[in-house]
Amino acid sequence: MTRKLDSLVAEKVMGWVSSPDNPWGYPALRGPWWKTVPQRVYSLYETQHATNTPPFSASIDAAWEVVEKMRASDWAVRIEVNRFESDDLVSMWANDNNPKAGESYSSGDGRDASAVPLNVCLCALRAVGVPESEITAAMEGER
Repeated sequence: MTRKLDSLVAEKVMGWVSSPDNPWGYPALRGPWWKTVPQRVYSLYETQHATNTPPFSASIDAAWEVVEKMRASDWAVRIEVNRFESDDLVSMWANDNNPKAGESYSSGDGRDASAVPLNVCLCALRAVGVPESEITAAMEGER
């Protein structure tokens, strides 16, 4: 979708922290770096430079990291692709151990499998309390 939406997911859902300095303590010339990232097999530059934020809203592999993060935070996640117009594509609800128990969020049309990554991100952002106006601004940010 957009880098702004992916950066919002990185910060608000994944818990990554942006820093104006690179990992060696020098000012970053090409923009901020992520200080907290999961352990990956990629190079330091790929995982930490904010311009290389994983495409959470466009790639099912990256979106699955969001699913795993939400599940680790006591959110149940259901992704359902079918032929019925009224069914949601992605649903998330807070489990009993979650302080938000009883809350639920859903997004997307169950007939559009290609929209799974975007709708995982939208549900997750809503679940962690990001205002709708901030989500909309991030989605429109680079169109």
